[in-house]
Amino acid sequence: MDRYLNGEDIDPTVLIDDLEKATSKGTFYPVLPVSALTGAGLTELLDGIVAACPTPGERRCRGDHPRRQTRPEDQRRPERPAVAEVVRTSIDAYVGRVSLVRVFSGTLRPDRPIHVAGHGMADRGHEDHDADERVAHLQSPLGSTLRRSRTASPATCARWTKVASAETGDTVSDAENPLLMQPWRMPEPLLPVAVVAKTAATRTPW
Repeated sequence: MDRYLNGEDIDPTVLIDDLEKATSKGTFYPVLPVSALTGAGLTELLDGIVAACPTPGERRCRGDHPRRQTRPEDQRRPERPAVAEVVRTSIDAYVGRVSLVRVFSGTLRPDRPIHVAGHGMADRGHEDHDADERVAHLQSPLGSTLRRSRTASPATCARWTKVASAETGDTVSDAENPLLMQPWRMPEPLLPVAVVAKTAATRTPW
């Protein structure tokens, strides 16, 4: 910023390198305006994500063992044991409980045992829990379309059904190498307002 304000010409590659470093460290949060109605700024947004944001392989993914105070080495490659997080939970009228998970490392595959761990979320109404489950099917969401998927690799999102113990914020990992990621820090509400489902059929667990 000092170089820019002093009138110095800065090569764009220098700006992109510095932006990627700052973004990966969490010290800088770029804001790019985009119009969903006209598409204005969408190309610049996508180019900015590709050029200035770290790839999944450059991001650190660390976790603790849910039953031991040990910290394993970084897990950032598809061949490493799987580590994912449940980012959304909903109820479908036909298939029941639906979980959307974001894969951080390793590879999720259907019909393989997984470990679901949730700790430190008692203030949200979720008591500490650990359970071994088996995912029957993986689906890759694309808008309202669901495509059957054989694997889910790092930086992708996958959808599965009927994993009873999975709650939003839980860590999903390899059953033989269970890990626990730090739960989200939820902001304090500013207004005493709540949204309540009109009927039990439309209620969504969070």
